[in-house]
Amino acid sequence: MVSPISVVVAALAVAPSGAAADCDCLCVDGEPQTVCVSAQALRSTPGLCRFRPDVQCSPSAAAGPRRTYDAPVDGVTGCRDASVQSPATGQRITARVCDLDPDR
Repeated sequence: MVSPISVVVAALAVAPSGAAADCDCLCVDGEPQTVCVSAQALRSTPGLCRFRPDVQCSPSAAAGPRRTYDAPVDGVTGCRDASVQSPATGQRITARVCDLDPDR
């Protein structure tokens, strides 16, 4: 299961066009997750999905083992590929996601 808070590297591409925010509530592996372009943005916008009860995620298709990655920056951990979907458009992409490091 994905951590309740995730950082996505370049995954806000699935956000509705014109979205100017650094964070959004997107579907990550079938679950609503706060998704930000940086750990710093995530720390200033925790729990965004709590305020978005309209976000409904469709189940994510089971994909085999996920590729994992070294953390690209300090403050994140558990980097891996994940299925990310915009609830507004239904567009789904595979993106690198990382969990916020609770010890940072």
